[in-house]
Amino acid sequence: MNLNRNSLGGHAAKWLSSLILALFTTVAAAESWPAKPITMIVGYPPGGTNDVVARIVAEGLSSHLNTQVVVDNRGGASGTIGAQTAARANPDGYTIYMMSSAQVLAPSIRSNLGFDPIDSFDPIALAASTTYVMVVGPQVKARTVGELIAYVKANPGELKYGSTGVGSGMHVTNERFKSLTGLGIDHVPYKGDTPMMTDLMGGHVSLAFIPIPGTLPFLKAGKLIPLAVTSDSRVSILPDVPTVVESGGPDGLSMSAWWGLVAPKGLPGPVLEQLRKATADTLEDPAVQAKFTDLALERQTNAGDDFAAFIAAEKKKFAEIVQASKITAE
Repeated sequence: MNLNRNSLGGHAAKWLSSLILALFTTVAAAESWPAKPITMIVGYPPGGTNDVVARIVAEGLSSHLNTQVVVDNRGGASGTIGAQTAARANPDGYTIYMMSSAQVLAPSIRSNLGFDPIDSFDPIALAASTTYVMVVGPQVKARTVGELIAYVKANPGELKYGSTGVGSGMHVTNERFKSLTGLGIDHVPYKGDTPMMTDLMGGHVSLAFIPIPGTLPFLKAGKLIPLAVTSDSRVSILPDVPTVVESGGPDGLSMSAWWGLVAPKGLPGPVLEQLRKATADTLEDPAVQAKFTDLALERQTNAGDDFAAFIAAEKKKFAEIVQASKITAE
């Protein structure tokens, strides 16, 4: 009996020692963090709105954390490849992920994602949001949403729309538009904003709903024609562009895109708090705010539990939109 007690006591002591060592190691690692560059994964190719937002935030974080934050573009499957990579990364604070609204939408569209927007990540902070602008290529004669609807009805099957892939915000917004109008417009998916807009300007696809920031240079150059914004009111950076309803389109197409930072689930608490503080400081930086304003991005402030609640609410909202629009899940 004494031998058994001693044996149990020895096991308990070893377990306690291991626990203390693990805690000490975690605290020590957190205190020395960051000791090397941090990778920010972006689930889309360079040049699109996702990439632009990420690089603005990465530059600010680099300054506030006194280490380089490197953007790593992992394009494909509407951001799913990047999200999978981030979800599987070591939760040590050296990999973070610029999540977009598309990744919260994805569970309503795709099965076997390889990640869950809630369960696979620790929320850091919501960074920015914007509305979509409905654009057509110069070859399309319609200049209002009403004219476009009339043209599609008179010429069924002629026009195609582009998006950054099945399950992306662009895809669901256009499918919502089709559901509300009863139009038949075929979908052409792309791996990112840039190749999709290149084909849009070249006439290979005819229309798209795109987050405003990615369209501004092309709108100013006349290479894309804006028909409407999907917000409930006009936006200051495009004051002459009407809302969908003002342009002769259907009611109920209020859609927006957003971006926020998350980390692989299981990040040490002290590291997570440092990331949240550095992100808050970055978003409060007047230079960052000015860049957002110039791109029609609205700075957001949800962080921590508030951001987690926001993600959960968005996931529910998108599921309802997908169901109402009768979008087939894959």
